[in-house]
Amino acid sequence: MIPALGVIYEGYGDIDLRVAQAAGARGAWFKAGTGLGDVDDRFFAYTDQAEEVAMPFGCAWWPKPHLGKPEEQADVFAVVINQTLWTIPPYPDFEVDDDSVHLTSVQRADFLYRFYGRLGEHCAALSRDLNVEQRTPWIYTLGKQVSGGWWDNNVAPAGVDWSGIPFRLARYVTTDPARPQPVADSSTWEAYAMGSTRVPKEPWAAWQFSSSPNGLGKALLGPGCTQTNCSINLVKDDVWARLFPPPPPTPVDPVVAELREIAAYIADHTQETADLRASIVELQATVAELRAVVSALPKDRDPQVADMLHRLAAAGTGLTGG
Repeated sequence: MIPALGVIYEGYGDIDLRVAQAAGARGAWFKAGTGLGDVDDRFFAYTDQAEEVAMPFGCAWWPKPHLGKPEEQADVFAVVINQTLWTIPPYPDFEVDDDSVHLTSVQRADFLYRFYGRLGEHCAALSRDLNVEQRTPWIYTLGKQVSGGWWDNNVAPAGVDWSGIPFRLARYVTTDPARPQPVADSSTWEAYAMGSTRVPKEPWAAWQFSSSPNGLGKALLGPGCTQTNCSINLVKDDVWARLFPPPPPTPVDPVVAELREIAAYIADHTQETADLRASIVELQATVAELRAVVSALPKDRDPQVADMLHRLAAAGTGLTGG
C-alpha cells in the first residue's frame, strides 16, 4: 500500500516534505480551511512546497452546519483549492463536531450529502477545463461500520446511500503509549497496520491508522515541525494506480523501428556467417587428415590413390579459396 501523511494543518509549523519523502511517504493531505472561508494560515505554503518537491497532495475542508449552507461552503472550498495543483481528490472532514451536536442524523446526512454533491460538481468542471480524468471527491470520517462509532451513530441512521463514494477512515491501531508504535520508515507501516485487529471494514480507499501518540512529528516532517505526533495513512494500491496510472509507452518512430529491424537482421546473419566459417574450418581439418592418410598409401601399386590425391587437392583449394 501507499504511505501518505496528514491531514497537515498550520499547527505543524515549518515542515520539510523532503524528510517525509526520504522516509518513503508518497503523498499528503493539507487542511485548506473551515466553514465559509477560514483558510488555514499555512495551507498555501504547504501546497507550494509539495508542488516544489513533486509530492502529490489532496485538500481537506471542515464544513460547519451552523455557519451556512453546505453548497456555499463547498463553493469556497473549491475556490481555495483550485489555486493549487492538487491531484489527490479533495474531501470534507466530517466527524465529531460540537457545533452540530444539536442536529439529527437526517440533518447531518443531508448537510454532508449536499456539500459533497456541490464539491463533485466543482471537481467535474475543473476536470473538463483541464481535460483530465475526473477526480471523484472522498469523505473523511471515523466510526464507520464500528459498533458505537461516530458515523454509525450520527450519520448512518439517516439511511442515505453512500456506496460508491471513496472513504478515508480514521481508526487508530492504538492510542496507548505503552503499546508498540509505528516507526518513521514507511516501508514498515503496512505490516504494522494490517497485522492488527483494527483494520476498517470494507469498503475504504485510505486508512489513517496512527497519530497520537506515535511521536513521529519531527522524524517525518523535519526539525521545524512543532507537532510531537504525525497522522499517517495507507492508500490502497488500486486506488493510487487509478489516480496515477503509469504513462503509456512512448510510440517508436517508424524510421527507428526499421533501423532496429535491420540491425537485428544483420546480427542474425552475422551469427550465421560465423557458424558457416566454423564449419569450413572443420571441413578443412577433415580434408587435411584424409590427405595425410591417402598420401601414406602406396601410389605405384594402386592407380586409384593418385586420383584420390588429385580430388583432395581440388577440395582443399575450394575450401581455402586459393
